[in-house]
Amino acid sequence: MTDLRKSFDGLAAVVAGWWGRRGVHQVETWVRAYLVNRYGVLPVDLTIDCPAEPTSPVMVAYLTPRTGARHHLQFARWGSGTYYLVGEKDGDG
Repeated sequence: MTDLRKSFDGLAAVVAGWWGRRGVHQVETWVRAYLVNRYGVLPVDLTIDCPAEPTSPVMVAYLTPRTGARHHLQFARWGSGTYYLVGEKDGDG
């Protein structure tokens, strides 16, 4: 393998990692905006599990602002980037 090829492969890996993190950041920003729109404030104890793979579900957990109960949401990607709510439940399970 030539040095140029090794450099290209290394650069491709860096770009892919950056692009994946950029996508994750965009989804996390979208989820936060969704929750603020839903509750008027960002819920506390928020966790967002957003894999870099765009076809993987996004799992969200938080304490609801009004009751403090644990709540879970699951989002899926539709088409080229629109996410939609596919499930939600209350509780720790």
